[in-house]
Amino acid sequence: MMQGRLDEVSGLLAPYAGHFEVCEQLARLHLLRDEPDLAAAALNRGLHDLVGDRLRGGRLLELLVEVELARDHPEGAELALERLEACAMASESPVLRAAVSLSEGRISMYRAQ
Repeated sequence: MMQGRLDEVSGLLAPYAGHFEVCEQLARLHLLRDEPDLAAAALNRGLHDLVGDRLRGGRLLELLVEVELARDHPEGAELALERLEACAMASESPVLRAAVSLSEGRISMYRAQ
């Protein structure tokens, strides 16, 4: 993806599209292709399957904040942020606390536009 070879990435991920293990990569691919609705769908599928895994779920929620803002849905971004905050509090993870701060900043920047 970082090299811009999106068609190749798509072909590699396609057989695994229904697996939560690749939902983050699929969402990033869709976001790069300016397909935020598909990115949100991939993340929501992954979040549905990832019950109890706060660290991986937190990564998906952080990306969901970004995706919802790309969809011009700040309310959806706020809901994802609330879920991310709950994960961060329950896990006491400094990584998730940083993700909360970053997501809060993204939402603030969006609202300032």
